[in-house]
Amino acid sequence: MKQQPIILSGLGSDLASIKSECGSRWQILVTRPVDQTQPDAVQALEIVNREATPVSTSIEFSGPITALWPTPEHGSVNAISKDLISGNYEASTLSITCNQ
Repeated sequence: MKQQPIILSGLGSDLASIKSECGSRWQILVTRPVDQTQPDAVQALEIVNREATPVSTSIEFSGPITALWPTPEHGSVNAISKDLISGNYEASTLSITCNQ
């Protein structure tokens, strides 16, 4: 039986999967739908019943995310953003920690 693709609307164009000890153990980190002149944010989602469900608050960045990719171990995600004031690029490593 062929399943229909899941459509994730209202999200930015960058996403990366991440493995954690939380929830379903796999989350998707996604950016906001912003252009290159606005600050961006990253939020964790899980797919539950074919729906994208937020499972974290957003992490704000000082400019747009220009790249987002998982590390080879899938336990963290690398993000590159461009600071809108200085014009410098910044590298960040993101991971998920569960609330106890």
